[in-house]
Amino acid sequence: MIDSDKNRINAENEETEQEPPKKKGRKAAMALAALVASASVSIAGFFSEPAALLERDIKIPSAQVDVIVDDDDDEGDENDEKEKDEGFSEKARAFILRIPFAIRSTVGVAMWGIGWVILRIVSLLWIGVLSPLLGFILRTILTFLILAAVIGGIIKLLFPWLRWRDIFSKRNLLLLFALSLLLNLCDLILPMFWDGYARAKRLVTFILYAAVSITVIIAASVRISRWKDRLQMLTTG
Repeated sequence: MIDSDKNRINAENEETEQEPPKKKGRKAAMALAALVASASVSIAGFFSEPAALLERDIKIPSAQVDVIVDDDDDEGDENDEKEKDEGFSEKARAFILRIPFAIRSTVGVAMWGIGWVILRIVSLLWIGVLSPLLGFILRTILTFLILAAVIGGIIKLLFPWLRWRDIFSKRNLLLLFALSLLLNLCDLILPMFWDGYARAKRLVTFILYAAVSITVIIAASVRISRWKDRLQMLTTG
């Protein structure tokens, strides 16, 4: 048993050692691209415009000794944190400005452009896609949890002999999630066709939730009753 484990480990090590050169080259290229992207984003964050990279006068931040007169510790801590952040940014800028001018004016400006593009794309995606999409996903999950709690609780009260895992089977959970998705899609679509939806949103939402919950509970109750009757017939017959 031990020898077989050793052989398996040796075989895995040989496979990793005999990794094709193409895969190693791809991994190295991906690592290099990630490094360039992160450095570019950092440069674009430290310098608001590429002209700032071409400054020849380097201002190195000097150490400052502050005398605290105020007794308010909270304000002193906040000021210390702000000063630390500003000090780090100034030191980073000074470090970059110590790089030879020829490199800063070519490689540095090019990396600043790459970082600026990445930051703009990320901000546009967040504002236009990710933020609304994240909100929709969170609302759908919240709706799913509410429907599951309400419908599952009522069915358990009506049929206490049912097990929770039967109530919350995979099929039932998928159905509840689909209904939650449908309810939130209605919340997005209705304002496009109904001008007064904003004023009646709470009432409409309550009616939709109640209708869906009652329909599912009635359908589940009928199905469970039929299933129970069939079981009784089989046992008595």
